[in-house]
Amino acid sequence: MAKGDDFERDMCRYLSLWFTYHERDDIFWRNRLRKTIMSLDGKHQLGDVMAMDLVGVPFVGLFNVELKTGYSKTKKGKR
Repeated sequence: MAKGDDFERDMCRYLSLWFTYHERDDIFWRNRLRKTIMSLDGKHQLGDVMAMDLVGVPFVGLFNVELKTGYSKTKKGKR
């Protein structure tokens, strides 16, 4: 499994619970793109989190969420 996948899934669940006052954990999910890019219409930047339900669209319309867990200890000089 790629670095950070579990972390991103967990954070999407937590974000969904926070956004819905602990009612749902399926509003947000991982963006399946490999990198952050501009949307097809060029108006929005796509981050690590996307809305899976219309309820979450206002949030991702205002915020570009990038999730980071830290850096690998194997890369010298990078922290």
